[in-house]
Amino acid sequence: MLPRNITSTGYNLHSGRTSFIRQVASESIASKLPTMSDAQGGTKKIGRKKEKNKDVLIPLNETPGPSATSLSSPSASNLQVQSNPQISTWIKNNITKKEWCSNKEGCCSGYSELDSTDKVSKPEDFKKRTCNEDKHVHEVSTDAFGVIKFGGQKSSKYVRVFTDTKPEVLYELLTKQWKLPPPNLVISVTGGAKNFYLKSHLKKVFHRGLIKVAQTTGAWIITGGTNAGVMMYVGQAVRDCALNNTMKRKIVAIGVAPWRVIHNKDKLVNEEGCFPAQYVIDTQGQGNMACLDNNHSHFLLVDDGTSDKDAYGAEIPLRTELEQYISDQALGTEATTIKTLVVCVVLDGGGGTLKTIYNAIEKGTPCVILQGSGRIADVIAQVSGLPINSITTTLIKELTKKYFGEEYKHIKDDQIEAWKNMIQKIVEKSDLLTIFRANKDDQGVLDVAILDALLKAFKTAESQEDKSWKKHLELAITWNRVDSAETKIFTEERMWKSSDLHDFMRLALVCNKPDFVSLLLENGLCLEDFLQDNTLCDLYKNLPNCFFLYKLVKKIKFTSSSRTRRKALDMNGLDQARKEVSLEHVSNEVRHLLGKFTKHIYPSSKSGGRNTCREDMPYNSPPLRETWTPRELVQHVVQVPHMENKPETQRDDEAEREDEAKREDEAKRLAGRDLFLWAVVQNNKELSKIAWDQCGDCISAALAASKILKKMAEESIDADEPQEMLELASHFEDRAIGVFSNCYKNDEERAQKLLVRISRLWGKTTCLRLALEADNKKFVAELGVQDLLTQIWCGELSVNNAVWRVLVCMVFFPLIYTKFLAFRCDEDLQREIEQKEDIKMSVEEEKNSTWNNNSDCSKQSVEYPNCWSRLLGLYCAPQVKFYGNIVSYFAFLFLFAYVLMVDFQRTPSIAELVLYFWLFTLVCEEIRQLFYDPDHFGFCEKAKVYIQELWNILDVISILLFCLGLAFRLTTKLLYPGKIILCIDFVVFCLRLMAIFTINRTLGPKIIIVRKMMRDLFFFMFLLSIWVVAYGVAKQGILIENDNRLDWIIVFVFMVNQAHLQ
Repeated sequence: MLPRNITSTGYNLHSGRTSFIRQVASESIASKLPTMSDAQGGTKKIGRKKEKNKDVLIPLNETPGPSATSLSSPSASNLQVQSNPQISTWIKNNITKKEWCSNKEGCCSGYSELDSTDKVSKPEDFKKRTCNEDKHVHEVSTDAFGVIKFGGQKSSKYVRVFTDTKPEVLYELLTKQWKLPPPNLVISVTGGAKNFYLKSHLKKVFHRGLIKVAQTTGAWIITGGTNAGVMMYVGQAVRDCALNNTMKRKIVAIGVAPWRVIHNKDKLVNEEGCFPAQYVIDTQGQGNMACLDNNHSHFLLVDDGTSDKDAYGAEIPLRTELEQYISDQALGTEATTIKTLVVCVVLDGGGGTLKTIYNAIEKGTPCVILQGSGRIADVIAQVSGLPINSITTTLIKELTKKYFGEEYKHIKDDQIEAWKNMIQKIVEKSDLLTIFRANKDDQGVLDVAILDALLKAFKTAESQEDKSWKKHLELAITWNRVDSAETKIFTEERMWKSSDLHDFMRLALVCNKPDFVSLLLENGLCLEDFLQDNTLCDLYKNLPNCFFLYKLVKKIKFTSSSRTRRKALDMNGLDQARKEVSLEHVSNEVRHLLGKFTKHIYPSSKSGGRNTCREDMPYNSPPLRETWTPRELVQHVVQVPHMENKPETQRDDEAEREDEAKREDEAKRLAGRDLFLWAVVQNNKELSKIAWDQCGDCISAALAASKILKKMAEESIDADEPQEMLELASHFEDRAIGVFSNCYKNDEERAQKLLVRISRLWGKTTCLRLALEADNKKFVAELGVQDLLTQIWCGELSVNNAVWRVLVCMVFFPLIYTKFLAFRCDEDLQREIEQKEDIKMSVEEEKNSTWNNNSDCSKQSVEYPNCWSRLLGLYCAPQVKFYGNIVSYFAFLFLFAYVLMVDFQRTPSIAELVLYFWLFTLVCEEIRQLFYDPDHFGFCEKAKVYIQELWNILDVISILLFCLGLAFRLTTKLLYPGKIILCIDFVVFCLRLMAIFTINRTLGPKIIIVRKMMRDLFFFMFLLSIWVVAYGVAKQGILIENDNRLDWIIVFVFMVNQAHLQ
């Protein structure tokens, strides 16, 4: 019987005891092998003294996006890993290993070359056989893949691959099966392996710079993956980033390690995959092997079938091919044509590291060397600024002796000569070599050095300077490095044309880079030139997956219901739907979100150009509005410039210049509105803040955004998205409050005019209407808004009049011609007289002509109201109309009560006929409310709005009950039931009084509280009725047998038992 530890390794022991002997023999040979001192790119020395520091080739890769299922993050608590059959099947079908086979018929004895510890363990007569080796090798599915769970909460995905695995297969595994987002950059790190120590200040610089560049650019970090040397420092940097909860983007660190050097690799072997594989990091007992680093998110374990002594560096060819394949891939966004770039970062290292740097430079890969990290890195840093002929063998010997220490004794002269030749060729290509010199006080510029190295190499590769800066800026936008663009591109040496920045503005918008949008606007981009109709339509076609896009897709008939909305975006129809998006669809949807009281912000295709929607209202003068009083209309006319005394040619020139200036200003405001709306509908907070600053009508824009976001939150079927929309809506409501408050502090009158001014940019509506429709209570509660509402409420009357004075004048109207009741025109007249007196005092030091002109203008704006105007001002004021309505309603209730209690005869009396006529007027008023449609909603929409009001429903019920009671009352046999219905109807009419009292400061809040309490009381009574019925039925069944009197049963169950329960 085989020992348990042998069978658990997963080796193919097809030949029984013979295979067991081979296994024991190979283990004994492996135990006698000399210690390996160089790992992954370092120099391997066997049978002699172990070197102190050996180098490792470590490439760095970056950025997991939100979709990346990185299992190595320590924030994932108590992770329960489940096998994914789809991924397991894909790995078995696409990733293989190689096995040797032998039998008496000519095949080698069956065992796995990959699973053998040494090629020496093959049959002794294997090499003596005259057969083709390829015929005795066959491929089988890999037997090591799944998820590694380290001792704690960290987990990582892994797979064992062979050295000849195609890089496109590995790339598909990483991006499609493991769901990693394609990288924007690949960072390859090479350097010291074992016994490597990094100084504390260099460690901080390396950690912060590496993580910053990885997070901001969306890079992949590809390392050797073991817990040693530079790889360990990379893992620590990833760990520190994961522990910082403020970091939104997780870091992807992919370890490409040789399979043969992994300690405890037998724990990872399972033909069906390990989900998870329990792995313990045993640094004390690893010996010449190496443990995996628990801070890496993904592992590619490379096996070439060699023995342990030859395994170090086995992964380098495959990793090189993978990095080369990734560098040939275009960046993730369709808006750019740039390929994925690769950069090599070097720390410490020996001969193997030098060879890696040389190969990278020869392939055109930029390298960043961290000076002060030790050994070969410091040697190259010291000679980087010297002429090529100054780099001699003697100089290299001196520097090697200085930085390599005791290890220098084992370096031969021919090696020094070879190193000198490679260093000369490396230093010769200065455009690809960047030396990073970190001071002790410098904690975060390594990321800038890495990006500068890439940009410098990229700039050198471009032949034309103009094309170079364009590619430079495109890379900076793709990596989201606004600091690099500010320091390297947007300098004072060059003046930028707006047309040169249009493509980059589109790229920044589509890729959601708000910082670059702001930077481009600051550096000369003209928004109105950029945001033409075709560009705006293209932006809507490239909207990210958001609720507004779902609505547009539904408008285009690609989805039939909200239930299939999410599914539709996963189908091929989405691309076709994007192509069909037009500004007309956007306009229809925006009007739906704003409300049908607004007009279309973009014209339909039938109306022609983009500016058609504004032709009906010339920009020359402020728009007229229906709410203006005659006095305001006169003031509006007076404010129009008088040019009748000027020559006709001069008037034409001035008018033309004015119109041109107005058109330019209008274009700017339209472009700002369009960009702001595009950002708001996708719920993009940062971009909408920047676009809001470009809006001319900022108060209307903020209130419109609040309305749109609240409507989308109401209709959204997502779980978290509505809360984000409501937060952004509240943010813009606060912005509107802030702007209006400042305006009101500076000029109260003009600030109030802003509230009722028609905004043509937002559907020809007003700020006040938008605030009311969006239910922006905080904005409406502002002092300036309340003052305006008070003025509207009082009409032409002064807001300072006491209520009792108004009520008295309603009865004795001749009092209005006295000073008993104040009118607003009287106050305005008094104010203008005071202003005239002030002007007289100030004009004494000025010319008389100036005073005469001012006085003439003042006289034109003053008009004393006549008697008829005062009478109309009294009875047309909303305040007086409301008081009259209250008095009339009380009179109606009094007449109703009188008829019911005193004058209810078989034949209707005169008082009752008057009551019927009064009710008819109430019916006419309700019909008017239902059909009056100033906003052109349509009858169906208007009916929905009418029914949504609780008091309207109460009005309809009271009128229907009255009609029913009247029909019964006019019938002789049903006279008394008719009276009962009318009495009940009287109660309903009395309840209608609560709607009148809601405006009272004392009664209004209490009525609202009672109304909300009634809703809760209904559910309480429902629960109580269940117990009452249950108790009544049980008691009735026990006490009385077979009672056929249904009316008595109902009374007993509901009435009597309820009294007993009380």
